Amino acid sequence: KKDIDFDVDLENMEYTGNKGLLFHVWGNLIGNAIKFNPQGGAIRIRLLRRDGNAVFTIQDEGPGIPEEEQHHIFDKFYQSESSHKNEGNGLGLALVKQILHVSEGTISVENRPEGGCQFTVILKMT
Repeated sequence: KKDIDFDVDLENMEYTGNKGLLFHVWGNLIGNAIKFNPQGGAIRIRLLRRDGNAVFTIQDEGPGIPEEEQHHIFDKFYQSESSHKNEGNGLGLALVKQILHVSEGTISVENRPEGGCQFTVILKMT
């Protein structure tokens, strides 16, 4: 059990998509943020409308992802050296990327200067 502070800022909007598939996207990203966040760390979740798109960001205060590994984390079966290898099979983010591809969305990751990383999901609003 971890003590984690959640900061949630969600703009009210409607999006039409596959509820079950998108539930997997949100569950994976939030689950990873919890898994890699340190005890007492914070997770920030934001949803806003930008340029006709829904933009979802999730930030954690974990160890971040080495830059040389960032372009591999969406590959099937890939697990970074810093990952909890005994807690997964390396399919989570690959499936998230595929779901977003069929949903005409995108996902990106970047390390935060103050530590941790941020995942950004962009979905076209209909």
